[in-house]
Order: sequence, then structure tokens, then C-alpha cells
Amino acid sequence: MKLKPTRRLLVAGGLLSILVLVLLATGAYILPVFMQSRLIPRLAAEFGLAPGQVQVRRIGLWGADLGPIRLDSRQAGVLTLAAVQVDYTPWSLLRGRIDGITVGGVGISLEATPGGVSLAGWRPSDRKKTPSSTGKTPDLDGLLPIGLDHVTVLQSRIEVLSGGRTHVFPMEMRLETADLNRGILRGQARLSIFGNPLTLTGAVDQRANRATLHIGCDRFLLEALCSSGLLPQGTALSGILDIKGDAVLQLYPVALTGLQISGRLVEIRLAAAGAILENMVDDQGEQRPMAYSVTAEGPDHRIQLSGGPFRIDGLVRTGATAFKGTWVPGTTGWSLDGRLDTLIPRQTIGDGFTWDKDLPLTWDFRLGRGAAEAVDFQLTSVVRHPWAVERESLLLDGDAWDLQCSGRFSGKALKADATWTTGPLRLGLPGQGSLKISGVKAGGTLFRTLSSNPEPSRVNVQALLSDVGAVAASTAVTLPGIQLQAEGRSLPRSAWNIQGRLTLSDGRIQDKTRQVDIRDLSLDLPLFWPTTAKASGGRLRIGSMRWEGRRLGGVQGTLQQKGRTIQVHLEHRSKLFEDLRVLMDGSLDAGGLRADVRIPAYQPTKAVDLGRLVPAAAGFQVGGRLEAHGMVTVTEAGPRGRADLAIDQGFVSGQLQKIRLDGIAM
Repeated sequence: MKLKPTRRLLVAGGLLSILVLVLLATGAYILPVFMQSRLIPRLAAEFGLAPGQVQVRRIGLWGADLGPIRLDSRQAGVLTLAAVQVDYTPWSLLRGRIDGITVGGVGISLEATPGGVSLAGWRPSDRKKTPSSTGKTPDLDGLLPIGLDHVTVLQSRIEVLSGGRTHVFPMEMRLETADLNRGILRGQARLSIFGNPLTLTGAVDQRANRATLHIGCDRFLLEALCSSGLLPQGTALSGILDIKGDAVLQLYPVALTGLQISGRLVEIRLAAAGAILENMVDDQGEQRPMAYSVTAEGPDHRIQLSGGPFRIDGLVRTGATAFKGTWVPGTTGWSLDGRLDTLIPRQTIGDGFTWDKDLPLTWDFRLGRGAAEAVDFQLTSVVRHPWAVERESLLLDGDAWDLQCSGRFSGKALKADATWTTGPLRLGLPGQGSLKISGVKAGGTLFRTLSSNPEPSRVNVQALLSDVGAVAASTAVTLPGIQLQAEGRSLPRSAWNIQGRLTLSDGRIQDKTRQVDIRDLSLDLPLFWPTTAKASGGRLRIGSMRWEGRRLGGVQGTLQQKGRTIQVHLEHRSKLFEDLRVLMDGSLDAGGLRADVRIPAYQPTKAVDLGRLVPAAAGFQVGGRLEAHGMVTVTEAGPRGRADLAIDQGFVSGQLQKIRLDGIAM
């Protein structure tokens, strides 16, 4: 029976509709099954992973739900997805496309090691030998077997294992995948880094072999890093960080071709190794933001850094006007070379010392990663400007020095070696005198442990002062060299205990007005700190003393530090009067010299010719028994003293004058 044309058209339309519905239903059911059995295993195998669990919960004409999904590597879960929602319509399926995929509860486990960051439990060697694993980027056009408009990731997290601690960073992301067939992928991600929001926007253009990334953060609270365990022990950090940055990458081979990051730091406070870095303050007391920038161009992996201003408060308060450096990153090590322009303003340093002049300083430095994740450093500073340090009535000034410092800083200790060489120095003395030094060469080693390290801190210092000359009124002192050595120890949270030794030799003192010449002066004096300790004894020696050309003899004795005072015990044996001894016991401190002088009972074996002392009294001879006791004080006001003399059995005779007096007593 033949059907009429209208009926044939209706039958054909009905059959076509049934076929379309069957195809749609088949596609709706086949797609999730395909994702479960083919797509997800295929993508996992691309990176050497295996689908540990893939579950399909709902299949329909207008969408499907999957989850949970877990991808494993060597029995360790490295990627989990709590739920996957696939959005499509019968008509989008007819076009071979999916409207979108929404993923919830994604968990990515990463592991941070000295070699970099990777999926936890996953090694590059686990990856199959595909074109992407041989250095080429995956083909975005063939990445998905079906068209897809977008992928949205909600309520997800990235877990990073570092140093035995796991850090969790919440994350949301949206990928625009509609142009994957043209090799273009766009996306945006929002992360929470220790409670601070961070936005990332990126795009990949495979045909142009180019990728771009933009990063933005308006208020990153640095205090959140203190509880992260990422900072070295003993480091405290607070402040607000603003970030705005753009990066351009080459996809094959992977290389950074452009980088521009800028921002500022306000209310910054970084405390580490006994120093504090803060924002600089203007004349009105307002904080000046610290601006910074990070730039890179070309594939040489060198990143240019700049920043400032800021200040560092430590032993000496220092303002930094500008910082510039070059950072070379690496998987096994890194380096940072740069220059820091600073200014040491006039200030009181401590214990009464005053930095008397503003001094501009330039520091050249190099930092690099050392063994056991420590930081090795080198520091150099050359000064060619006048500087001065004052304490009470003493003023030390100069105009040149060279400083070299190197060492290593870790989370447990700071170790540094330093040398300091100066040009000529001048020390202004009380009473309009001065002391000149042709140069100082000092060096030492410091090993300073942090509070969490039970090992004691140690310090070792050596200093040499060359050609020291002092002039006060008519008196001149010449010392070819003064040497100082010191070493000390300090337990955690305890004061330093330092022992040192001061030595000099071949010294000379001259007073032209009084015609005094003292030679062969030598000193060996042990020192200590704190002053509650007790140092061993030292020695003082004077080889010869002359007065108006007459040889008086020498001096020798002992010196000993007791607290802030030097105890002096000296003995003079006269060459002018045979067997005459002069004893002195005294103390030397910041206030001056106080001494008790004694001449024990002395009686020459033969008469003394007064002409040896006073030429006008030639021919007169004296004798008898002498005993004396006196007090001498030398301060800024000058010398003062008194003496008590006792003479008995005395006589005076003059042969030419035919005079003789006997039985003299005073």
C-alpha cells in the first residue's frame, strides 16, 4: 500500500525524531561512561598516574554527576575530586560539545623540596614517554576528545608538604576552554595564602608559543607567615604587602621572557639576627612606604630587584635610600648580587657614644644558597667621607675605611668573618691634646647562635694600631704598635664573657719642657668583661728614664684589671742614687690616675755630690737617712700631689767652703 506524500513525510520525520532521541540518549549515557573508562584514565596516564577511584552518580539528558575521583601514584593519592558536574543539552551534544564542567572539592597534594615543587609521591620518571614528556608542551587542540566551553573549580584546596608541615591553600578557578581547537586557553584563579587573597589571571596561546600571567594582591598581611614555619627560627615579620605583576613565558622550550612586579610595603617590621628592618619616617613622623620592583627580560634567568627607602635599627641606626640587585634563581642554588646605599645619621650609639656626623655608606653584597639550606653572604664597604665618634670629652675622627665581611646565616646561627682597615685616625684628648694613629687593621670571627640553639655563641677579635702618636702640651708619646686580642663565649639568653689582652712595645714618652725622656716602654695587660670577673695579672716595663740628660733608671711592675679599674704596682730602681728604690701603688680608671708613692728608708753608703743634681752646688756632699711618702693624682685638671719626708743622721759638707753640718734631722 502506497502512502500519500504527506503521510510519508510524517513517518520520515517521526523516524528521524526517534533516531535523534536515541542518539541523544545514547550520547548522554555514553559520555559519562567514556569519561569514566577512557578520558580520565587517558589524562592520568599522560602524567604517570592511575585512576584509583572514578564513580558516576547520575546520567541524564541535561547533565551528569561524577565523583568522587582519586588519582594515585605508587599507592599514594595525589589528586582528589569530591564532585564533578557535567553540563550539556541534547542540542549541544548534537554539536559535539559540552557547555561546561564544574568541579568541587579538588584536593591537590604538592611536595616542596630543595629541588623544587612537584606532586606528592610523583616523579617525572613516572610519566609516560609522550611528546609532552620529551620537552614539548601538550597539544591543546587534541587534549579533549569533545568540545568544552569552560571548566570551573569551586571550594578546592592545594596542600603543600614542606619541612614536615602541611600548608593548605583554598582555591577557586575558572578555565575558558572554548578555543582549545585553536590552541588558546584562558583562566583565572583565586587563592588564599595564609588567609590573604591572591588573584591570578593567565592565558596560553600555543600557536604563538606564548603564555601570560597577571598576579594581584592588595593587602597581604605578612604577620600570617610567622606561624607558617617558612621563616628562619628567631625571625619575626609583620606589615602589609601590595603586589601587582605580569609575566610572559615562552612555551617551547619553557623560558621566562618578561617579568614586571611592583608594589609597596607599609608598616613593615622584620626582626632577625639582632636587627630590625622598618619603614623610614619623614620629618613629620609619618611612615614612608617602601616601594619595590622585580623585572626580567630575556631567557637568561636574571631578575633585577630594586627597593627603598627603609631603615635598619641595630647596634647602629641606619637609613637605606636605595637597593638594587640581581637575583639568579636555580633548582640547586641561587645567588643575589647587589648594592645598598645607606646613610648613618647623627645618633647616640650606646654607653655614652655619639655618632657625630652624617655618613653616607655604600654596601656591595652577594648572597647565595649554601649547605643545609643556609645562606652564604659577602659584604664590602669602602668609605671616603669624614666621620667622627664622640664620648664625653673624647673625639675620634677619620675619613677612610675598608670593610670586608663574609659568613653564613642559617635558622640556628650566624657565622661571620670580618676585617676593618682604616686610614689615619685622630683622637682628641682632654686638655687640648691629641692622639694620631696612622691606621688600624682589625679582624675577627663571630659565631652567634639563636635562642633555640643550645650551642654557645663565640667571638674572636684581633686589632693592630700602627704608629700611634699622642701630643699634649709639651709631652709626646710614640708607640710603634698596639695589639688587642679578645675572645668570648655566651650561652643562650646569657651575657657575654670576654677575655682579652692588650700589648705594646718599644714605646717612648718625651717632655721637652721638663727634659724628660722615657724609652723602651712595654705593656702586657689581660682584660675581661663583664667587670664582675677577675683578670690575671699583667706587666709594665720602662727600660730607661732620663731627666736633663741624667740616667734615672727603669721601672717595672704589675698591672691587673679589677672591675672598671686598673690596679698598678710599680718599682723604680735608681741609677742616680745607688740602691734607692721608689714604690708606687695606685689605680687607673676613667677619672684618672691616683697613686701612693713611697721611698723606703734609704741611707747611701757614701756621701752624695750635690753637683750631680744641681751644677751650682758642685763640691757640696750630703748624706744621712731618708724616708718619704706621697700621694699623686692626675686628672683632666692636671697633676696634684703632696709628700712627707723624714731625714735624720744627716750631714752637709763643703771642702772648698770648709763647712760641715752634722746631726741634721727634719
